[in-house]
Amino acid sequence: MPKAITSKQERGAFFDAISSMRDRAIFLIFASSGLGRQELLGLGMGEISL
Repeated sequence: MPKAITSKQERGAFFDAISSMRDRAIFLIFASSGLGRQELLGLGMGEISL
């Protein structure tokens, strides 16, 4: 099991290390929504309100 990223500083460093805009968007949704991994992976574009 991967180590949880818990502090604001760790989340920022992780975000800064992501180069793909798609992956950054996925991370931001995951970090801010409270969705579980499977729930996030099951989302369709029509289910996301930007």
